Amino acid sequence: MIAALVMGLMKAMAGADINWFQSCQIAGMRSLGLSLGWILGILGLFLGMYQFAILIIVVGGVLGMIYMIVAMMSYPNTKKDMIVYVVLITILVATFISYFVLKEFVLSSLINNGGSTTNFLNNIL
Repeated sequence: MIAALVMGLMKAMAGADINWFQSCQIAGMRSLGLSLGWILGILGLFLGMYQFAILIIVVGGVLGMIYMIVAMMSYPNTKKDMIVYVVLITILVATFISYFVLKEFVLSSLINNGGSTTNFLNNIL
């Protein structure tokens, strides 16, 4: 979904000559930072360093965004001033999608488990 959004916005707004594979590479840069954060965060949970785990997950999210922005900025033959708007729209759409998906997941899980947060946490793990 993010790759399609990146491809459409880069073509329409930034004037880039981009194909599907290249947009997947740009979207994958975001996933790279998020994956690093989650892997180290899970390792922190296993070691009992909970503050470190939360901090490194947030840092991984920020690094993912930085990686994606740098990949968009370094793409050849684009209008660099329009990249800012492409990134802003991409972040807003991804935030709304993730909000509604997580809201639906959390609410349906809590309703199915009778509102017990321990059952909800057990389902996540």
